[in-house]
Formats: sequence, C-alpha cells, structure tokens
Amino acid sequence: MVLWVDRKDRMWIGSMRGAWCYDPATGQLKQYSTKNGLVDNTVYAFQEDLQGNMYIATQGGLSILGVNEQIKNYNRSNGLPNDRCEGLLRDANGYIWIGNLNCLIRYDPEHQKFAIFQEGVGFNHAGFRIRSALMDPTGKMYWGTDKGLLYFYPDQLNNSYRILHPFIHGMMARQTMYRFTQPVSIELPFATSSFVFYFSSGELTGDKKNQIRYRLRGFDEDWQTPVVTGQALYNRLPPGNYTFEIKASADGINWQEAPFPVQFSIHQPWWQTTWFWLGCILLVLGIVVLLFRRYKRKKQLEAIQDSIDYFANSNQEYASVRDIFWDICRNCVSRLGFEDCVIYTPDSVKTYTGTTSRIRPQTKRHT
Repeated sequence: MVLWVDRKDRMWIGSMRGAWCYDPATGQLKQYSTKNGLVDNTVYAFQEDLQGNMYIATQGGLSILGVNEQIKNYNRSNGLPNDRCEGLLRDANGYIWIGNLNCLIRYDPEHQKFAIFQEGVGFNHAGFRIRSALMDPTGKMYWGTDKGLLYFYPDQLNNSYRILHPFIHGMMARQTMYRFTQPVSIELPFATSSFVFYFSSGELTGDKKNQIRYRLRGFDEDWQTPVVTGQALYNRLPPGNYTFEIKASADGINWQEAPFPVQFSIHQPWWQTTWFWLGCILLVLGIVVLLFRRYKRKKQLEAIQDSIDYFANSNQEYASVRDIFWDICRNCVSRLGFEDCVIYTPDSVKTYTGTTSRIRPQTKRHT
C-alpha cells in the first residue's frame, strides 16, 4: 500500500485493487480502477504536476488523471519502454520523472513528450525498486535500484543526454563504392542488380539501446529494422527513382533523421525506352508506306500491261486503220480516265495537217 497527499490535502491510497482518493473537506472517497479507465489495478506511486493533473504509476503502465477527470494511459504500446512504473518524482522545472523498470523517463506535461534515459548516460541498467524514490530540498533525486542507490541532479542528467546524429556513409553498387558528404543524385544503368547501404546512428558511446531504422522510398512502404547492424541490402530493384533515408533514436520516441538522404535512379532498359518505341512505330509506318507504294506501282504496271496486251491481241480483228484508231480512243478514255482522246494521222505526203480522229465519253462513234 502507498499513501500520498496532494496540494489540496486530498489523500491518495494505492493498493492491488486500484487507487482511492479521500477528500477530508467533503468526506467523499472515490475509487479508480481498470473499470473506470485505470491502466492497471496494482498501484505503486502517485505524483502531481503544476497544472493539477495526477500521475498514477502502476504495474501495467502510467495513468494520468486530468483535472477534468479524464484518464490517459501509457504503456509499451504507445511510448514507454516497459509497462512497470515503480516511482514518480517532479523536478523544479515541472517535469515528471518515472522509474520504468530499468530506465528513467522524463515526461514534459506541457508538450506531452517523453525523454528516456538508459544505460550509457551515467547510471547502470539495474532495475528500480518500488516506492524507493525521493527528492531532497536542494533538488537532488535519489532512486533505489537492485544494485544500490542512484542519485543525481536532474539538470546534470539533462546535460548529459545527447541527440543522435545518424549518417549514411556510403553505397556499394556495380562493384563501386560511393561515399557521401553532401546531397547527391546518382544515375545507374538497368543492369545494376544489387545495392548495399552503409550507415550509423552517430552515437560513439556504444550504447546498445540506440535504435535505427531505414527506408527506401519508391520501394519500401514502412520503416525497416536492419538485420545486419549498419547495413541494408537490396536486390533486383526495378527501374525508377529512389531515395534511401535513415533515422535513429535513443528512446524509441524522439527520432532524428540523417541530413543527406541518398537519391538515385535506375534507367530503363533500351527496349523499354520511349525512343525505342517511337522508332518501332516509325519503322512499322515506313514498311506500310513502302508496301503500299509497291502495291500501287504493281497495279499501275498491270494496267499498262493489260492495255498493251489488249491492243496487241485486238489488232488482228480490224481490217482498217480507222477502226483501230477508234478502238484506241475508246480504251484511252475508259482505262486511263481521260475525258477526250484525239489522234492525228499523217496525210499522203507525210504532213500532219490532215485527218483528225477523236472520241468523247458518253457519245456514239462517228466518222
């Protein structure tokens, strides 16, 4: 059981059946449990922020009871590294500090953000003890752990907290290593079959709690977790435009992205390019035009040959020259599409001022 008195002199009682709030001014006793919104019934600690919101640390997470009686819960599903919250303290700046199994969490009530402090910022990874948190009049905090006593000034711990600076060092493609110190855009041929990206979180303390994610925009829908530390491998990427980017976090909540994402494009094969298809279309059109012209020329030659064959075979049927001339006139008009045909014949002294033979369409032959 845990007892705590807030600034309104209300007494808060924590047990394994939830939390109770007793108000001496009204004599009322109100219970809070999982039935009316508490994250868990096993209560370990209480705390109050400067706005009057109540914080309830439980075995299953953190519950924040607002002044409007609305409860907001946090656990591993929405921000906490662990469910179990063993202790609560409030520093001079109004931040709420939470002992969360094997790490410390600083909660900013104004902006509703968490900052997580784990192994590597000055304390060991031993688990915190239940109801073993105290802050003295000078602002120094004391936390009981499984391996002794942890104490610090919150401002000193804040200064030791570092923001990660993730960075993409290089990319291996087509047996060539590309190094990056500034934004780049790379063009690669279609035959590029594999890519290996090299990156780091930028943290040099060796903290194993740091997290890093990567994503290849244009291929990945979500952020990916590296299988091999500091590397990402892609095989057989289709032609297109891509951007490789990473982000890193020390607490899993606040993420920092690399300043220089790598942009690259893979060209389409020559048989998929626009110029290739335009060339194919032009080639097909050229072949069609050539075949049409050859067909038209063949028809013209066949018509001429038919006319020659006709005249050659019909000459034997007519006894006079005039009949042959009239036959020629009719065929010229009908086969060659003429509107009129005139034939001049020489007279007996070989001059060309004499006889004229002609025929018009839709008229009867006459002499």
